[in-house]
Amino acid sequence: MAGLLENPFVILGVTPTSPRREILEKAEEASLSVDPDLCLNAVRCLRIQQSGWRQTAVSPGVTGR
Repeated sequence: MAGLLENPFVILGVTPTSPRREILEKAEEASLSVDPDLCLNAVRCLRIQQSGWRQTAVSPGVTGR
């Protein structure tokens, strides 16, 4: 279950179809109650590394080969 709790979508409370603005707003809100570095890493995973974003959306908690 730890894999699911480390999923960027779960950390930020967003979905794969959430617009960028919503993701950034949720990250700002979450950084007040969750570790700010964890939120920043989640945003980076979702938006900067598109291949990582797709992998997270399709198979959360499953690592690549």
